[in-house]
Amino acid sequence: MREILEASLKEITKLLRDFLVTESIASQKGVLQSIDARVKLVSLFILVFFVAISDSPPISFFIIFLSFLLAVLSKIPLRAYAARVTLIPAFSFVVVLPWAFLTEGAPLLNLPLGLKITHEGMFYVTNFTARVFACVSLLVLLILTTRFSSLLSAMRALRLPSGFVSVLAIAYRYMFLFLNEVYRLLVARESRTFKHEKLRKTWRLGGETLGVFFLRALERGERVHLAAVARGYSAEVKTYTRETQLKPKDFLFLLLSLLLSATVILHGVRI
Repeated sequence: MREILEASLKEITKLLRDFLVTESIASQKGVLQSIDARVKLVSLFILVFFVAISDSPPISFFIIFLSFLLAVLSKIPLRAYAARVTLIPAFSFVVVLPWAFLTEGAPLLNLPLGLKITHEGMFYVTNFTARVFACVSLLVLLILTTRFSSLLSAMRALRLPSGFVSVLAIAYRYMFLFLNEVYRLLVARESRTFKHEKLRKTWRLGGETLGVFFLRALERGERVHLAAVARGYSAEVKTYTRETQLKPKDFLFLLLSLLLSATVILHGVRI
């Protein structure tokens, strides 16, 4: 049991640590990499908004297909792309699955113990999971094909609140550091374990490890803040990406995104 818990924690930590490391993909030459970050940010978020409120699974499945097509055209490894877009929809499916049994409606499948799956319940589960899948696919495309510094610069150019941009930049910068710290703690603890411990002691040692991590995170945060203040930090993140003029392909991408959003509104949103 202890080995399963520790292996799972290490793998999850390693996955989260490497989840957003995408600079190499964003540096490649592809369709989405060539689009201005400001245009991608506005276009994809508008599309995500209308897909999130749509009520048509075919629309969501079409967006999913289009996202995978854009991933191929942007030279994103499909294995890396699929690994990032399937985790959250799978969790969402598990969360909403009980609605297939709890929603009143025409029975689709009768199960033992008086349980039944209804058409309405299955439609809700399918529609919700497909919407989550489509939205996550679009957001992952944005993250994988855009440097984070370009995203920050685009947010500043679009006049998003300075405090929001600063918090996002700091969180992104130090998230990997803290996840790497957790991974190092788990590996260090495993290397110093010579015998199988009981489950109760394993949980106690796990709590101690978590406490050590929180203390290290607090101390690291204080040191980083004092070092930043000593160097003239003024609670405002400066971006160094030079803003360029929009090109015809940027306007074309924006136009296509708006047309696709209009299609989603007409065929997938109930007014």
